[in-house]
Amino acid sequence: ARIQFILGELSMVGAELLLIKNRYPLPELYDKTCKTLADLYYRLGRYESGLKELDDMVFLDPLYSREAVDLYRGEILEAWYAEDPAVLEKTAAMFSFMVNTYRDSQNISTYLFKAAYYAYRLGAAAEALKFLDAVEQVPEELAPSIDSLRELLSPSVPEPAEPGAGND
Repeated sequence: ARIQFILGELSMVGAELLLIKNRYPLPELYDKTCKTLADLYYRLGRYESGLKELDDMVFLDPLYSREAVDLYRGEILEAWYAEDPAVLEKTAAMFSFMVNTYRDSQNISTYLFKAAYYAYRLGAAAEALKFLDAVEQVPEELAPSIDSLRELLSPSVPEPAEPGAGND
């Protein structure tokens, strides 16, 4: 199944992986099978099915950390949101969850930025600013995006009126 997946021969991959997962759920293969199914469904645009497979993981395999799988879940939600704006709330909730769950992560700045971005997309400017204000170390590659988002969230300052204008 893995070889066929790598070669792009997807017609039988799903059935073979489901057979491994459901009929022969060996502990050393279970998480790999769920992750490969999630990869397959993601590739096919079946995002909800991919997320379900990630939910089925039991983390017996040290290859997968909860944070890495949650980040992948966020990537799937972002791709789904790009196709269907109706999943915006789920996407925003995922990155808010990442911020709250992985505060000590080396990737916290990215999680905070993404949480801010999706809060902004939801129309929650105050929440988005809280996320941005919590970013302590801005990675160089993220700085322009953070600056742009902060600019979008800043209330526009009205231009000062010219002296004497409209006071006649």
